[in-house]
Amino acid sequence: MFYSSDKTETERFHLDPLTGNFGVHIPRGRWHSLEVLESAVIFEVKDGPYTPLLPGDTL
Repeated sequence: MFYSSDKTETERFHLDPLTGNFGVHIPRGRWHSLEVLESAVIFEVKDGPYTPLLPGDTL
């Protein structure tokens, strides 16, 4: 799920290997979350070095 800066949901995706929808690209700076509906493996890749979250980095 993608969100705007005012916490409004803007897009929702359903990942399903049976339909060929295996992943989603999350643009840099886009607020997002996920809801797992069944057993899954999540693989996340980010550009650059690891940067810990600061208190203001979450909604």
